[in-house]
Amino acid sequence: MATYTAAQTKNSGSLGEVLTGAKTFTITNYTSSVGTFPIGYLTLEGNATSNQNLSANANMTGSFGTFTNGIESGSLNQTNRRFSISIFGSGGSFVFTPSATIAANSYYIKGVGPFDLTIS
Repeated sequence: MATYTAAQTKNSGSLGEVLTGAKTFTITNYTSSVGTFPIGYLTLEGNATSNQNLSANANMTGSFGTFTNGIESGSLNQTNRRFSISIFGSGGSFVFTPSATIAANSYYIKGVGPFDLTIS
């Protein structure tokens, strides 16, 4: 399990955690913001430039489920190499199961907003 703050995740480079099997992403807003407008955005992106040893961008394809609270499946944007989530209110959680193991040095998180992210 790893926990990241928005400041740590923005343009952070590799995270040092292999993504294999179902992972729960729990996002907590650490301000008192509430309402229907997003308080932040989280993007998980596979990118060879985050590690000079990779020759190709990493694939971010997989399946999603168990969206809770201020994260909705409708706010999910997915491409081959990244997915992004809009975060509302106090945050929430979702499960992402990658189609294949994602090496720790092949992805990074870009986060904008007053939140903490825990991957478990």
